[in-house]
Amino acid sequence: YSFSTWANSKCPLPRYGQNTSNPAESMNSALKKFVTKDICNLIVSINNYNMEVFSTRRNEVLNVYIFENQTKRLESNIAICRLYSVEQSSNDIFLVNRLYITDFNLKTCSCKRMFEFGIPCSHLCAVILFLRQDPMIFTEEFFIGSNYSRSYAEPIFPLSSHQRRCWKS
Repeated sequence: YSFSTWANSKCPLPRYGQNTSNPAESMNSALKKFVTKDICNLIVSINNYNMEVFSTRRNEVLNVYIFENQTKRLESNIAICRLYSVEQSSNDIFLVNRLYITDFNLKTCSCKRMFEFGIPCSHLCAVILFLRQDPMIFTEEFFIGSNYSRSYAEPIFPLSSHQRRCWKS
């Protein structure tokens, strides 16, 4: 196989702290138990599995702003950034520790960790604190508990017996 067909060739940095193929691998792992079924029963089994997962996740109580592992990483970044020096170049461009260039408006840093984990890196945290703002609000919306809940708000309905009969004809 050539490298160009690998998932990481298109996205060389991990996204949200994981390799790009992890979601596909998770789905493959979950569906592994259904592969011995004929195609009609396979579709019904996948539908039932997704219905159960969505129902479980929809009923989870999420009274958190961002998830625990992201909160820990952000708290660590905030603790580290307190030792950094911040120099303002323009309204939104900053030099942190005379090494990293951050763009406050674009939420970017030359270290690229904001892209990787979806939370402000320690350099961007230094700039956010320098501007007397809360680093928590700069976390990508993907990690906010209410957005997670909305992802599972729509139910997946069971397949009707009529739909199952149509496949067999």
